[in-house]
Amino acid sequence: MPSERKGRCGSKRTTPSFEAAKARGRAWEERWATYLVTQGHAVVPTWLLDGESGDKAPSMSTQGGELILPDMLAFGGEGRTWWECKSKTGADYYRRGGYLVTGFSRRLLRQYEQVAAATDTSVRVAFIHAAEGEARGGDYRTLRAAYSHTGALDRDGTTFFRWDALEYLADVAELRGAA
Repeated sequence: MPSERKGRCGSKRTTPSFEAAKARGRAWEERWATYLVTQGHAVVPTWLLDGESGDKAPSMSTQGGELILPDMLAFGGEGRTWWECKSKTGADYYRRGGYLVTGFSRRLLRQYEQVAAATDTSVRVAFIHAAEGEARGGDYRTLRAAYSHTGALDRDGTTFFRWDALEYLADVAELRGAA
């Protein structure tokens, strides 16, 4: 059941249940994978590796410990690329900066930096925003150029990026058509 809460920037938002949010996220991950296939890539969805009960994030073992994997691994074009999809209703207005922002867990960002190093493979993040009608993002390294600020929405912090500084990736309409 949805609950109402204050948004990151003071606006009221309806927060969907965890299961509803997970299902919505999975649907966008599948659309992104299908979109990549239409662009000539082969895609291995890591969400198929979510453990026997389906409630554990896919991970890989390294000498440094377990690392959470991004949503999919794509082959083609520029070689291989990990992709993490973050679907959101829209960007938030950052009052202090006077611009739109989007973001995700600082802990996951650190994990994906380690995944990139361990696999010698780029990790890219696609922020898919319904309100803006676009998917934007970039390689975890180039996201630094779009860095805005860090907030306390996640237990280890949330890293926010300027929406207008992120690389344009696709129209949401294209992604909906790819499903």
